[in-house]
Amino acid sequence: MVCTNKIKLFVFDLDGTALGGHQPYDVFPPYFARFLDRLARAGIQWATNTTWSPEAQLKVISASGLKSRPVFLAGATGRALARVDGNELRPDQAYARRIRALDRRFLGRCGGMMRALAARLIKTGLADELYYMPYAQPCLTVSFAGHGDASIGWRLLHPLLKSGLMYRMSGNCKADTLMPAYMNKGAPLRFMQARLGLGAGETMVAGDGWNDRPMFDPALAAWMVCPANAHRHIKAIVRRNGGAVGQRRFSAGVIEAAGKLLGL
Repeated sequence: MVCTNKIKLFVFDLDGTALGGHQPYDVFPPYFARFLDRLARAGIQWATNTTWSPEAQLKVISASGLKSRPVFLAGATGRALARVDGNELRPDQAYARRIRALDRRFLGRCGGMMRALAARLIKTGLADELYYMPYAQPCLTVSFAGHGDASIGWRLLHPLLKSGLMYRMSGNCKADTLMPAYMNKGAPLRFMQARLGLGAGETMVAGDGWNDRPMFDPALAAWMVCPANAHRHIKAIVRRNGGAVGQRRFSAGVIEAAGKLLGL
């Protein structure tokens, strides 16, 4: 157990972590809202790190009856970062400029290869569905009809992954999204810490999914928790780094696990 005053920042995912197992889905369960308010009273700031846009996240927070407010909302898997002032969003302009610069650099280096591979997947009929919108965000989402097509398709896409410039978001065999390496949940967490003057020893993270892995880096967060429904690799990372895995699912499991670390 640790004293609560060692942890100054709690950063968590939404889907499958703060949300799940209750209705309505797009509102924090009352017990999780009370937990966040309790952390705030103890001097622990909280923030989100999810695939949702900051605008959609703010609606969840506003509808959840919270007395406290997040210090940051990170969204779109590392593409967006905003502060909250009451019920108003304040996008971090420096972070937005950084993402735009990284987009340009990435598309200059990998855009041609992505277009060529996307066209090949369509021509060969390997891709059942494919989405490529480089000027919205440079990602490639692909769905294969069967395991055989998926095996061939992933071999074609391997050069993008081998380069280290892209990674798979979920690790699902038949459908997945290839993301630029700079679009990950570790990037906004690092930016938050720099803004707040905090380090790994003062940060606790909670998540459940494959795409939460960049947050679960001991160089970023010394304190890690996850619920019972978390991906087995997330559970392994948490246990390996001395964190806590809840026996309950979703936010109830997060509260349970966090209580062990916080000594609550």
